Amino acid sequence: MLFAPGSERGTTVATIAYGIGLALTFDEFGMWLHLGGGYWQRASFDAIIVLAALLALLAYAPPLGIWRRPQFTMALVTIAVAALFYVMLIESFHFTERVEPQLEKLEQHGPP
Repeated sequence: MLFAPGSERGTTVATIAYGIGLALTFDEFGMWLHLGGGYWQRASFDAIIVLAALLALLAYAPPLGIWRRPQFTMALVTIAVAALFYVMLIESFHFTERVEPQLEKLEQHGPP
C-alpha cells in the first residue's frame, strides 16, 4: 500500500488495520510499563501520553517540503524534550532500584 497507488477503499482498509495494530501496540506497551504501585502507574501513563502526543504531532504535521527554519527548530526541541522525558523516566527506574528495599521495609513495618 505504501509503494503502489491503490484504490481509496484499499487505503481505508490499510489505515484501519494500521490503527488497530497501533492501538494493540499501545496496549502492550502500557502493560509492559505497568509495574504496580502508584508511582509506576503514573510513570506508565505519562510515557504512553508522551508517545501518543508525539505520534499525533507527526500525523498532523505538514509535509517536510514546506517546512521552514522555525518548524525544524520546534521539531528538534520537541524531540529533545521527549528524549529528556524518557531519559528521566529510565533514571527514575534506577533510583527506585536503590531505594525500593527501604520503601518496602517502611510499608511492612511502618515508620521507625
